[in-house]
Amino acid sequence: MDLLCQIANKNCQLVLDSFGNAWSGGLGGPALLAGWYDCAQGWFITYPRIRTFLHTEPFTKAEPGLFVVANGNPTGFDWKNLAGRKIAFYENWFTDPGCIRRYSDMIEGSSLREEDKVIKPTTEEVIEAVQSGEAGAAFVSRDLSDVVQALQQVSPYLDRCTLGGASLMCRKDSHLPNWWNPAWRRLLNSPRHEEFCDRIDTIYNRFGQSSAEFCLTR
Repeated sequence: MDLLCQIANKNCQLVLDSFGNAWSGGLGGPALLAGWYDCAQGWFITYPRIRTFLHTEPFTKAEPGLFVVANGNPTGFDWKNLAGRKIAFYENWFTDPGCIRRYSDMIEGSSLREEDKVIKPTTEEVIEAVQSGEAGAAFVSRDLSDVVQALQQVSPYLDRCTLGGASLMCRKDSHLPNWWNPAWRRLLNSPRHEEFCDRIDTIYNRFGQSSAEFCLTR
């Protein structure tokens, strides 16, 4: 972010806040709607969010979702049949029950009952819910590496959860994208962007992730 602001000759400040103040329960969060800050950083572009907020151009590729279960799949979970199954979700993440509904052509029981939605506020609790049997599986995104590593993938990657990668999520009346997007395009077409991608391979490779999963140019 600092580099983009330098390119655009803007004075930017990063404010730390909880996810729920930007987006909560499928609705815009109170802080972002009230203008406590201009935008929220790193939010994937999704169907519900574009109805409420304006997004900058994405600076990563979109992330797929996947079903994961306890190692060994002790309950014989079949991701194509969710009827009567409890599914764990990471709260306010884009791999939500709404995404699963978009797979009605592939998944039986894709419209989960409320009592079958196990919503957890931390990834640690998502893992515990699956390992304890509270949920038969979790539906998470590939970039939640702690969950993906602790559990067993039982579905292919599913790509109907997002419309685009990570971006800045702003109020509809925000002018920030007007200067952010041109600055981002300049960075994207520069050697500095490739340096950032190389760093991803160095830093995140131990989690089984690579720049090919994130970088738009790879």
